[in-house]
Amino acid sequence: MKPEQGVRFELRLKSSADGSARYELSLELAASAFEGVADILGSGEVRFDWADGAAPPDWCVAAARAQLRMLFRDHGRDGDFPRRLTRWRPEPAPAPVPGRTE
Repeated sequence: MKPEQGVRFELRLKSSADGSARYELSLELAASAFEGVADILGSGEVRFDWADGAAPPDWCVAAARAQLRMLFRDHGRDGDFPRRLTRWRPEPAPAPVPGRTE
């Protein structure tokens, strides 16, 4: 189901070992969709590899990265990475224009 606004993302665990994990990642926006792979390294660093070389907007990547880093932190407490996770995040509000009042 495509969102009317914001981004809906789904993570599906492909593998995990030694504090790292690999997820299939899909991002859906109202007018587009992106597929790829996200790797959480044992250091907590997150890397993306987008199918077809087309990357989603930066704010979508930032939302997915934040969620994956949270999974890494929780992994330290829980010991396991979740097998599947679906989340929705709103598009950030536009930055105010300096010197402009409304």
